[in-house]
Amino acid sequence: MDQLWANRAASSEAAVAQRHLRRLWAIPGTQLGVVAWPSARRERLFGTWHYWWQAHLLDCLIDAQLRDPQPQRHTEIKRQVRSHRLRNFRWTNGYYDDMAWLALALERAAQLVGIERPRALAKLTDQLVNAWVPEDGGGIPWRTQDQFFNAPANGPAGILLA
Repeated sequence: MDQLWANRAASSEAAVAQRHLRRLWAIPGTQLGVVAWPSARRERLFGTWHYWWQAHLLDCLIDAQLRDPQPQRHTEIKRQVRSHRLRNFRWTNGYYDDMAWLALALERAAQLVGIERPRALAKLTDQLVNAWVPEDGGGIPWRTQDQFFNAPANGPAGILLA
């Protein structure tokens, strides 16, 4: 990577880490991204929850680890994965696009940085496979129990299931 872009990436990472990464509910060994900055109390307590946002944050942490491998960041990635499940109380949620983005990030974490959650990945993949609706022409709906189909759900699901 060009040094200028590496410096920009490092600066961006530092800003995100300083402004957004916090412990989940004061539980040791946890970390999630606060969804606003400056943040209100509700956001700092993770009362506002954006499943997909955390999946994208995990992807960014993996990208940073590939750019500049660090033991502390490896720990942060593990904390991010663990905390996602703790805050959501399970691996799945009601939106197939969210689950597809998390599955892609978990797959990358396993393949690229050695942080594996095979049961989580299998659970998410199973949700997406079983969401396929051939009687409506194929595809995956946006949400569970819904008949609205869109590219935001089918794009990441298609990448994962390819």
